[in-house]
Amino acid sequence: MPAPSTPHTPGTRCPAGSSPTPPTTPPDCAAPTPTPSPARAEQLYTDLLLRAEHGGTLPHDHAADLLAALAAALAASLTVRDHIAALAVRDAATDRAPAATAALTGPAGRTPHPHAAPICTVLAMTAYRTGDGTLANVALDRALTSDPDYPLAHLLGYAITQALPPAMLDQVTASP
Repeated sequence: MPAPSTPHTPGTRCPAGSSPTPPTTPPDCAAPTPTPSPARAEQLYTDLLLRAEHGGTLPHDHAADLLAALAAALAASLTVRDHIAALAVRDAATDRAPAATAALTGPAGRTPHPHAAPICTVLAMTAYRTGDGTLANVALDRALTSDPDYPLAHLLGYAITQALPPAMLDQVTASP
């Protein structure tokens, strides 16, 4: 007969490499959630960008899934955030600027408050690169309200208050 599993008690630690499961599942410890890859996040961003470029709309449930997945990917990994920031800033410097901003506005607006700093900061970068200082500042305000210590938001805020040229983001986000 197998040994009974020990239920997870709130406030106790799970074995290394696992995390508590949500209360809707039996109390136990689950495997960690895998970090999304930059390629998957790029695919999500590209889907949103293409739809925005062509004025297409998504069925509400599909849009919500795409938006949530992109926001989660950005929040889960600095590598993913930086990759999407580079793509968005690149697109913001071209005729795709309106679509780049539109593709990020949805996720930024729908991301739950405690997790909004990464997506809002990337939106602020994109807006600043297009010359939309108002949207950049609104997105930065939301990012810093979500996480007052978010370093990239502070750096971008400094760049904006010092009136650094928006094109400087091209060099900051360029791949090595």
